Amino acid sequence: MMARDPLVAPAFLIRCASEPSSWSATHKITFVPQGSGTSQTWFVMLAIDTAADGLRAAVTHGEWLSQTTAAWTVDPAGTWRWRGRSTPRGEAGTVEVTELSGASKRLLGFE
Repeated sequence: MMARDPLVAPAFLIRCASEPSSWSATHKITFVPQGSGTSQTWFVMLAIDTAADGLRAAVTHGEWLSQTTAAWTVDPAGTWRWRGRSTPRGEAGTVEVTELSGASKRLLGFE
């Protein structure tokens, strides 16, 4: 068996609870670099389906439209990663994740 490249997130079947063809942001991810640099923000939709390794994809609208692999994932313990790293490109800094209002209800199909 070939080892998976830790810098490349696995492909996921991405499914939205209420409408498979719709994208709706569930989380805001902000990376704040240590020292100088500009903060980066991504709005993502957390996938309902979980991969065999327990990871869930968090796709941007662009990734959703182009059906490309999600750069962001989250594991069962709630650790968010960018292409397998704790921060984008492994840069020093912090990642802040905010669940958007009503996201849990949307994920479960109640909204």
